[in-house]
Amino acid sequence: HTHAWRVRVPTFEGLQSGAQAAMTAMTLLECDPQDVLHFSQSASALSLSRMLKLTNVHSGYVAFKVKTTAPKSYLVRPCSGTLVPNSSQEVQIILQPGSADQATKHRFLVQAVIVEGAEPLSKDDWKKFAREETQEHTLNVSVGGMDESGGGGADEKATLRNRHTSKTAGDSGDSTLDLQGKYDELVHYTLNVEKEKKKLELDVANLQNAKASASSDNVSILTLIISVLLAVAAALATRSLM
Repeated sequence: HTHAWRVRVPTFEGLQSGAQAAMTAMTLLECDPQDVLHFSQSASALSLSRMLKLTNVHSGYVAFKVKTTAPKSYLVRPCSGTLVPNSSQEVQIILQPGSADQATKHRFLVQAVIVEGAEPLSKDDWKKFAREETQEHTLNVSVGGMDESGGGGADEKATLRNRHTSKTAGDSGDSTLDLQGKYDELVHYTLNVEKEKKKLELDVANLQNAKASASSDNVSILTLIISVLLAVAAALATRSLM
């Protein structure tokens, strides 16, 4: 269960030298990549995308949240959620146009806590956990060319090839969201149409059955009336002859 990505990833502070030591080491989740989020630049790409894979290596449910020191520079899908044991979640991180020059100064923080169920945590729910209950892991950011190592290999190239880019840098992220929203609306509309179609087909079949039944009943009543009339006529005719 995960939250939608329409809200930008939360920010966090305090990642100066020595702050890492105060954090509880991450043992609940496995992060891939582990240390550096590498964004590969491409001449045809207006925004850069990177996948962060989180895997629950704990025996119970684990809730996660992804934060960054530069929330206006990234779009994250999803930025939080809950993982069942041994399950994974791919988090898509998009570096917004115009942010690449400062990206190496940015950092990401993955937080994780043990929870009792699969329901995602709200912002207020996260505040209820004590510092020592929350495990944290930081990742640095790097930006380079398509041929550089450090996470910008075949997977990154495939991601860039498959991602739709808009014509203007300002609305590349919004276009992705709009297309996803329109697709969801189309699927919902199609399902409703199919449901209404089946309902109408059932109504038509019921009407046809009712019509056939009513027609049969009318024929039976008419036959009975004719039989009675014939019987009365025969009786009258008999009396007349007598």
